[in-house]
Amino acid sequence: MDFLKPPAQGRPGWITLFDFGKSKVVSNRDETRKSLDELLHALKSQSFAHGDLRSNNILIRVDGQGAPQVSDGTAHIRVVDFDWAGTSGEVRYPETLNKDIQWSASIGDPIECSHDKAMVDRWWKDEFSFHP
Repeated sequence: MDFLKPPAQGRPGWITLFDFGKSKVVSNRDETRKSLDELLHALKSQSFAHGDLRSNNILIRVDGQGAPQVSDGTAHIRVVDFDWAGTSGEVRYPETLNKDIQWSASIGDPIECSHDKAMVDRWWKDEFSFHP
């Protein structure tokens, strides 16, 4: 398990994509989305569903100025909170599902890979569709 330190005093570190989205830093936005798409593809190729891919469960490594660190055309991201994760179609949404969030299914329904993509697409549009 990695310990992902937050940025401090101008040094690089990890923040949630939720917090990053609030910062309105526009650099490397395409690379960040590319990383997310690669993550979604990797999960789907293994028939693995996370079930809770909200922006607060994905961390991004930022430099000392708050811009995403990028290499090979992708941003550095990590996923956390695998409580609901498992084989797509076999794991189910829990009874503790937050009703204030737009989910792709209801309590007790199977969690599908397509739900992860739908969740990312929703919050990406809401949190990252700003213009410089």
